[in-house]
Amino acid sequence: MFGSLAPYQPAVCRELSDAIHNGTLGQANLFAGPPYSLRMTMALELARVLSCAKGGEDGCNCPSCASFSDLSMDNVVIISQRDHRSIIETSISLFEKNRTAFSRAFLTRNIRTCLLAYHGALLATAEKAQNAAYGAAGKVDDLLRDLSQEGQDLTAKTASEYAKALREGMKTLYDAEKKDTSLSIAQTRALDAWSRETTVGGQKRFVIIEDVEDANVGARNSLLKILEEPPQGVYFTLVSSHAERIMRTILSRVRKFTFAPLSTEAVNQLLQPCFLPSPVTDFESFFLAFSGVDTTELGQMAKSVATSVLSGRMLPQKTFDDMLQRLTLPSQITYFLERLLECFEDAFLAGSLPMERARDLERTVSRMQGEAALFNQNGKLLLENLYLHLLEV
Repeated sequence: MFGSLAPYQPAVCRELSDAIHNGTLGQANLFAGPPYSLRMTMALELARVLSCAKGGEDGCNCPSCASFSDLSMDNVVIISQRDHRSIIETSISLFEKNRTAFSRAFLTRNIRTCLLAYHGALLATAEKAQNAAYGAAGKVDDLLRDLSQEGQDLTAKTASEYAKALREGMKTLYDAEKKDTSLSIAQTRALDAWSRETTVGGQKRFVIIEDVEDANVGARNSLLKILEEPPQGVYFTLVSSHAERIMRTILSRVRKFTFAPLSTEAVNQLLQPCFLPSPVTDFESFFLAFSGVDTTELGQMAKSVATSVLSGRMLPQKTFDDMLQRLTLPSQITYFLERLLECFEDAFLAGSLPMERARDLERTVSRMQGEAALFNQNGKLLLENLYLHLLEV
């Protein structure tokens, strides 16, 4: 149970295993920790273990576990704010290059993690503009099913054809994707209705919600009502990078599992089957770089902004506008802000930034990120407002 993840998150695996064996695992759990610490992977593995006909043993090939191996099951819904583009584009590139069983499985799981947000349980909540996305999600899923029927020895031409088709299908999803993908009241009501439907053979159901702290108050209150008395056989897993921003009433209804950040060694061990030309520092940089994002440039931009803030001298308007033109994807903005905070931390450690101001700068970045997510601000507006506020700290 949890054998594949135990080397990387031993404390969480041990705690989950003990809770399952002792019968103390609740129906509402919180997986808290930094991004790329295997929280979503663990949430899906927990669903597999609880669905397994053989007690969740490692390597099980029962029908349920077989469906979880490629995420083709229908008893899991994911609501997430993550930017899937860099992860999926990296997965397609690795598949096209390596054509190995691992790269195929890596591709399939990463794409289907995105597709689980287009579960039929949520179709009624989709706005008109999203109907095309549900259609595209179905076509991409069909492509993955076709790919699963292919033999192990794919030719370079066949792999390229699949890669091209998947990119086209995912482009439709990227274009149709809403800026606000946080939990809505309509979604919580749809999830409540779905979770209370009668299942065949008492099949367990799972709802995974990422970044619930960024949902609006109405959605959070609606979720709280479900968590107070979840339907039998339905499990809710909240995944959060900022658990301190979650409503206390929701925190009181969940059991918290804390994930530690992965070491560089752990990241490279997990990516070993990718046959990378050189080691990587972390998952975030890996996905951004392999999807065509210049992480070095993002770091340099963060350094320029940090220097401007710390010196109190505004950047030339054209320089700042050029930066905004380059920061278009959510994953780029997140990476940029992380590097900006690192610059402030470096200045503090070097003795050039007082502790009180360093804390104020960090709080300002965190607060405005949260507000931007809550009020659906686009990236440009967030960065413009944040820069002006940081200059005043």
